[in-house]
Amino acid sequence: MEVLKKVESFWLSKDQKGLSRNWLVRKFFRSYRKRAGCVVLQKIEDQIMVLLIGSIEKVNTWKLPAGGIEDGETEFVAAARETFEESGCIGVPTEWLDSYKDLTKMTQTFFYLMTEFKLVKEDEYEEGIKGRQRQWFPIEEARTIIPADQRTALEKAIEKFDK
Repeated sequence: MEVLKKVESFWLSKDQKGLSRNWLVRKFFRSYRKRAGCVVLQKIEDQIMVLLIGSIEKVNTWKLPAGGIEDGETEFVAAARETFEESGCIGVPTEWLDSYKDLTKMTQTFFYLMTEFKLVKEDEYEEGIKGRQRQWFPIEEARTIIPADQRTALEKAIEKFDK
């Protein structure tokens, strides 16, 4: 009953603070929007490099490619699809690495390792056409610039890549 009162109060208020109905439902019922992505690694001149994408919302902000899982889609398939859509990287995820929950956005993201891939040109994938940046970073730099909640996936990927 208390949840119903909160929901009613929210919908009847004039100030909804731009929150979506989906967010409201997830928040009150403790469900998370599922997301998936990949940590894409390669070795260049004996240095491990990771592929990061630029944030569309925040300039000079870099992150691992990931996005929403569609209805009927597995985490594994979504990881491959989202990695392509966001970075233009075509490949097959090989191993599950980590997942984390974002309590602010009410999402749960699953990361996989990808080491065999092909990059397409920027004009051959949607986010590239829109101008989203992608760039290879040395591991040491990537550790300092990606969001904190993605660092465990990166560390596990490095550990598996070195074996």
